[in-house]
Amino acid sequence: LIPMPVGLGRARLLCVSALFALLGSTSYRKDTEIGLIVGEALGSYADAYSPEGATWTQPQRERPDVFDQAYAAELPPHKHVIYVLLEKETKSSSPQKRTACAPVILALVGRTARMLHNNLGTKSRAFIREIMAHLLDFQTAAISLLADPKSKQLGRESCCLALAACRGISVVACSQNDPATMGQNIDDQSTALNDRLLRAFGQTTNYAGSAYMETRTQNMERIRQENRNRGSNGGEGSAASMVEEFGMETEIQETGGASGMGEAALGAYREMAGAAVSLGRPDVLYSLMLLSVTHPLWQASGVRDRYSSSSLLGKSSETGANMVEMQRSLRPHLGSLIPRLLRACNDPNKQTAEQMRALWSSLTGGGVESRSAISDHLIPTIDTLVGDAINKLWRARAGACGALSEVIVSRSWQELGGGKAVMDDDDVDRISVGSKSSAGVRLLRLWKVTTRALDDVRLTVRESGEVLARSVRSLTVRLCDPSAAESTDRNFPHNPPLQAAKKAQTEAGAAAAAATALRWLVKYGLNQPCAEATGFCVSCLLGVVDVAKPSTLQPILPELIGSLLMAMSGLEPA
Repeated sequence: LIPMPVGLGRARLLCVSALFALLGSTSYRKDTEIGLIVGEALGSYADAYSPEGATWTQPQRERPDVFDQAYAAELPPHKHVIYVLLEKETKSSSPQKRTACAPVILALVGRTARMLHNNLGTKSRAFIREIMAHLLDFQTAAISLLADPKSKQLGRESCCLALAACRGISVVACSQNDPATMGQNIDDQSTALNDRLLRAFGQTTNYAGSAYMETRTQNMERIRQENRNRGSNGGEGSAASMVEEFGMETEIQETGGASGMGEAALGAYREMAGAAVSLGRPDVLYSLMLLSVTHPLWQASGVRDRYSSSSLLGKSSETGANMVEMQRSLRPHLGSLIPRLLRACNDPNKQTAEQMRALWSSLTGGGVESRSAISDHLIPTIDTLVGDAINKLWRARAGACGALSEVIVSRSWQELGGGKAVMDDDDVDRISVGSKSSAGVRLLRLWKVTTRALDDVRLTVRESGEVLARSVRSLTVRLCDPSAAESTDRNFPHNPPLQAAKKAQTEAGAAAAAATALRWLVKYGLNQPCAEATGFCVSCLLGVVDVAKPSTLQPILPELIGSLLMAMSGLEPA
């Protein structure tokens, strides 16, 4: 047993030990909100006594490389709490105790950010100075816990808020007039925090375009080096190292940019980082993380004010001091954010999809407001998702197909771009995605990505392709139906001229859509190498023939009959 000091010192150490013992305990498992209460209690204790000019008794020996209980007992309160938390609790072998540290980290850095935003003069306090000195360590611990597969919703969201608090501290506290940070630059430290966060979220082996990338070769080399390092210590990497020496390869696990972080664990945050980088605004990442938190605890009385965006990022934050201001500040960037967010909302990973749906609802308001936001940026959204649907990465293809199936529902010919019928395939190949193209070109691209998804090598992509196929069929039949013009009569009952103009426009769009659909389905749709794609095209063709006008069918009728006869022989069982 380690001898403990007598008197008040022993009593305070016992109290701190009792608080840390609650993390991961049976009581904590029954009520995980205890972790935040423990963190606030530890923060109050660490910052209870810090008069100006105070001096503290420090250990006479150097800081050990591994956690030392005797060394921790000699530290002053503000250093003792941080040392035990970062060197012992966050590195615990128990996943319950380890993940329970996330609310404690939030409580400490949140308290610091809140005090600095309310009164900049508090940065001379010993507790705040100690937090600032270990800011990168707190960020590293929060990222690690965020990626921990054992972390629950409260733990993950606590890490998000803690990372935002680290950003707020770096911006507010590091002034050149402060002797503690003399020689440091606010932008330099904030940039360093941003780079570390983006690198952890974005360096991945199999998702190009999201923040930063780690190539497959770099990933394999890093994993081999880690295996050798573990093997040199007699660990599990020794066997893998021996196998490699004989020219055999071990299985390469898909990991994130930080060692041991799985892709699925950081999927949603990787997408947020990618969106921030694509906008050229790294600070947007923190706003997106704040908007993604949905746990009821953050809306509780008292907690809401202590961990609000204004308390963590400051009232002068570029992206707003509260949720409404953050939503308003991100509105100009919705055109770039919507395709990425919608694709992530349909990600094959359930955890990523749930987190991104929560972010999507917070950012756009959900329901009718979300639909309106998509409608305002419909054409660039469809063009971007069509490009993602043929991406070489299967997660991108699956997510894009799922997003397209939701976006194209009940769209009109004019909403898709209008224009005349497309009778030449060169028009589709010549016009690049994202340029000003007609509705016919977009309709043809939707069919192409749908038939390709139905014949994908990945089962998940094929399942998303089936959902997209039903949406594309419904859209095609609706666009080719001239009776939809009757609905415009009811929209303008007291304006006959406008009613006639809308009816003529709808009928012209239906004729153009039918001509485009019939030509492509007859020429290419019935000759698909995939049986599922052929079935989709046949079903779509029958639906178009059923609603199209006879005048539209007459020019293509001979070719249509011949193609259907040929398709009958191809679809017959052997």
